[in-house]
Amino acid sequence: MHSDTLIASMAIGAAAALAGMILPFRRGATGIAVNLLAGILGALLAALLSFAVLPSGRQGETPGRLLFAALGALATLGAVHAWAGRRATSH
Repeated sequence: MHSDTLIASMAIGAAAALAGMILPFRRGATGIAVNLLAGILGALLAALLSFAVLPSGRQGETPGRLLFAALGALATLGAVHAWAGRRATSH
């Protein structure tokens, strides 16, 4: 993975995490940390997964990888929020 793709994926994950804070979730520093961690990890994992799905070696392949990063960040944030919501209602 190129360093520009890595940094861009992290930025996409962080942006998705900040946008995800609009939803009711844990408040305070814990909620911010969980959102940021989930968004960034989801974006990085999905960007790495894109190497298995998308052919490599082409010029201009970064937008496809960043799309994977955005979708990974959103999916991870959705899963974390669903898990936390289910956990809160079960207690």
